[in-house]
Amino acid sequence: MHAAERRLIAALGLLPPGPVPCGRLERLLAPDAGRAEVRIMLNRLAAAGDVVLLRNVSGDRFVSLPPDPDKIASLRQAAFGPLPPCAQPVRRAERDDAPDLAADMVTLAGLAADERPAPDKKGKLPKRIAQNWSRRLTLAEEAGRRIAGERRAMLDVPGNVAVVLDLALRAGLAQMSGGKVEPDASGFLRWMQKEDGLMRREAYYLFLQAFPPEHPLARHVAWLLPDVPAGAWVSCGEAERAWRRALADLRLDAGDMAGWTDALRPLREAGWLEIGETRDGRPALRPARPLARSGGGRPADGPDGPLYVQPDFELFVPSGGSYALHGLLTGFAEPSASGRMNVYRLTAQSVKRALGRGWTRPLMLDVLTRHAAGRVPEEVARGLADWEREFGAVKAEPAVLVTFACAEAAEALEAAGTAGLPPGADRRLGPGVFVLRETEWEAFRRAAEKLGFRTPDIPIPASREGGTDADVRARAAEVLLAPGGQSAAAPHDGDAGSERPGAPPETGIPGARPGLFSSPFALDGYRPAPNWTPDELYPGLGGVPAVWRNERFAGHPATKLRLLRLALEWGCRVEAGLAAKRRTACGDAGGRTDAGRNDGGVLPATGGQAAGNREIVRPDGEGGGTGRENRPPQADGVTFLVTELAETDGAWRIGGIAPEGEIRLMLEELEDLKLVLPGISDGGT
Repeated sequence: MHAAERRLIAALGLLPPGPVPCGRLERLLAPDAGRAEVRIMLNRLAAAGDVVLLRNVSGDRFVSLPPDPDKIASLRQAAFGPLPPCAQPVRRAERDDAPDLAADMVTLAGLAADERPAPDKKGKLPKRIAQNWSRRLTLAEEAGRRIAGERRAMLDVPGNVAVVLDLALRAGLAQMSGGKVEPDASGFLRWMQKEDGLMRREAYYLFLQAFPPEHPLARHVAWLLPDVPAGAWVSCGEAERAWRRALADLRLDAGDMAGWTDALRPLREAGWLEIGETRDGRPALRPARPLARSGGGRPADGPDGPLYVQPDFELFVPSGGSYALHGLLTGFAEPSASGRMNVYRLTAQSVKRALGRGWTRPLMLDVLTRHAAGRVPEEVARGLADWEREFGAVKAEPAVLVTFACAEAAEALEAAGTAGLPPGADRRLGPGVFVLRETEWEAFRRAAEKLGFRTPDIPIPASREGGTDADVRARAAEVLLAPGGQSAAAPHDGDAGSERPGAPPETGIPGARPGLFSSPFALDGYRPAPNWTPDELYPGLGGVPAVWRNERFAGHPATKLRLLRLALEWGCRVEAGLAAKRRTACGDAGGRTDAGRNDGGVLPATGGQAAGNREIVRPDGEGGGTGRENRPPQADGVTFLVTELAETDGAWRIGGIAPEGEIRLMLEELEDLKLVLPGISDGGT
């Protein structure tokens, strides 16, 4: 990464997370880079995937860090360096009830699968459900409220439920569909296939996206925390000093450092961060749980436990147990307590609910047997068998009622029964009326399509009049089977192009995941923006003579003034040569000995500037008390960014930024000029 790009990434990391106006970055990087140079750098960084260029609804350009958390962490480390370790022994502040948000996310996904609650018109979950969920999470309700702070969720729920539900939505474990909280089976499967260490790391980054610290240094530390070696402490004082040094090297302002450790409090409330003290009372911090990119996972073979199965149907899993085991138990047991020991209870209701969702008694018993520390008590095995018999005695299944509007269509489809189409004697309620199990509907749909009919997927959309050939009723809703490969099915609330209640908004960044709280990756109203084109960087470039940007030329003062105005408008640099007599005078001045200097080390000058010398104002007065010095220009001229054009008493004064500092020139001092256009000129960046 080039130094200028590193500085741009560092400047972006100083700002609050989210889309940043490109003009703000241009101002932050002045005086070192012009507007055109910054935009060319953004083009290059966007092509490398280091930033994302966005355009809002009004057409304004913005820039944001990429959605990949590991990419953000690597960019920050490249710009600022790693966190410094603590050299002294650290005493940890004891905390016995640290929550486990990764386990909470799995628990909430299981609860959503069971209850599928629908918020009311005011956005509130049923009070009983909200309280029940709150009791089953390791994160305390009050801690969740403190974490959320001023951020407002779409749902009025207990603080811990809001935080965990937000993480579950971002992870894809659950979704808001039709105003209901529903599980996402594919997301849950993807989550359960991760190693425990990677699962915790993803949960941590999701938390950080929803609740980023306000202070830039706290935000920097939070993003790099997962890469701290397990058990290692980070010195807060050294982190602050390293931060200041890095920003000083990049010529950026570190700002006020006070209170940056307080901004990390939400991480500690959520159980991600431990705070400690050295022997001399200095603060230190470290990740509370392993957050490595790899490792910390389950063994490939053997039990994931330990799991302790009690004869009274209670199941005990230590808090350090596998998240996959936690998820499996959530499928057929009721969570009853969390903390250092997670407690589940097998009940008739939980087992029958699991049987209705596809679990079987042998599968449940296999999970308990493989992970249990010891044998599964006989009482538990008999209880599972009894509940399975009770469940099978009276069994209700979702069904699809199929009717045919005309005898010809019914006969045509019944005749295909030999091909596996479901209608048969055991499914017939009357002439042309059949009942299909929900599991049979998919086979029926595929077979009907092979015969030239198209049917929608379950759930069945709303009814539509004017059907032909066949009329299929399912769950009190109607769809139409149309021949010839066309579908007469009416669109429903879930179809593309409709506004689905509770659907996540589209975002301009691929991979952006919705949540209840605003985050840098919920960029409503933004779309990916293409790179800046030459016409956008340099409006009117086609009318500019090629000689202006290919070689230095000497022209009329009015022509030079027009070129300088273009450079000021475009935000690009100018390469200029000085008049010959000025260069000669500079050579004379440059040959003087120290005896010809005044006490301040500045060449004698008349009217504030020696003849034939340009005035250079060095930033912060470095190298002298006044911060100004008269230097002879280089014989081959000077390249500078035009920042000012002003007319005084008929003479034009030019202000600019050269590599060594500010520069002041008069128009008549310029002998020849050349535009330096990044991305176009040979001398561009």
